[in-house]
Amino acid sequence: MLLALLCALRGGWHGIAGAGLLGGFAVALKMTAAVFIPPLTLFVLCTAGTQREVRALALLGAMGALGFIAGYGWWGLVLWRQFGNPFFPLLGGVFHSAWALTANFQDRRFFPKSALQWAAYPFFWLQGKTFVVSEEGLRDPRFALAYLAVLASAVRLCLGRLPPRPVLGFWLFCVSAYILWLAGFSILRYALPLEAITGVLICTVLREFLPPKTVLRIMAVLLLASLAVTKPVGWGRLGYAKTMLASPLPQLPANALVFMQGAPIGFVAMDLAQPNNRFINLAILPKTSPEWGAAQDLVAAGAPAFLLTNALKTDTPDIAAELAPLHLKLDDSTCDIVKSPMQRNIRICTLKR
Repeated sequence: MLLALLCALRGGWHGIAGAGLLGGFAVALKMTAAVFIPPLTLFVLCTAGTQREVRALALLGAMGALGFIAGYGWWGLVLWRQFGNPFFPLLGGVFHSAWALTANFQDRRFFPKSALQWAAYPFFWLQGKTFVVSEEGLRDPRFALAYLAVLASAVRLCLGRLPPRPVLGFWLFCVSAYILWLAGFSILRYALPLEAITGVLICTVLREFLPPKTVLRIMAVLLLASLAVTKPVGWGRLGYAKTMLASPLPQLPANALVFMQGAPIGFVAMDLAQPNNRFINLAILPKTSPEWGAAQDLVAAGAPAFLLTNALKTDTPDIAAELAPLHLKLDDSTCDIVKSPMQRNIRICTLKR
């Protein structure tokens, strides 16, 4: 995405084409990058000039579609043929697949909690608390500094002093991208392109007010202050090993049904699986799906059934309600612990009829 912005900044038809191609490819690699496409379009329109806006927009869109198809087309076709949804399991509310819930999933854990947070969210990250814009605690002053720079640029624009078109387009890109990211996710790792150019934003604003040498000194001070204040994310990475599970592992019989409840536990299935095992996610599989019907038939035929879960025991009633249509019940006394340094509460339980 940063390369796309650089191409757009260089301008010309080659620059616009490169921006579209790279922007589309970025979205193909990571769907959350889609929030940067409208700001990129706004940047191109701002710098293209009034005589070329329509042609620039057409070229950007055509090359963006080409980049997306090149990066995602084959995989989207595979998902479409397999599940009836080229973005499976996302966008279930748009592409109705029999293999997942008819809903558009959205992680809402990190959205601002008040009007003040919506208005000035970057200043709340300075507290370094968990589950603000990241699962782990972090403190990053760069967005707060960029926020102040944007306010200064707004004052300059209100005074009627417009910067050069590329600078104005860059400011619009940053502001609109931040707004779309905030409304769409509010998850810091999805704002990585913005995070990388906060210094450029601050520098361009300062250069509209101060001489270059003064700007250089201020930027050096801000850099050192940011390094001193920043608290990086500590993800608690594990050491390398052949597996994320510890031996010995519970042994599943062949032809078993394994119902899964909780997340993330998909990685466990890779090591537990035996020939012809079926792993079925209770949380997202509709009761009307072909897979659910096949599970009912296998249970009725006497196939061994298990539950793989990391849910708390207080969630047992909810799990029981999910299993009731299959005439299966959970008995905690049948559960074996699956040892993993990732989590301590993963267990596999034999389900009774």
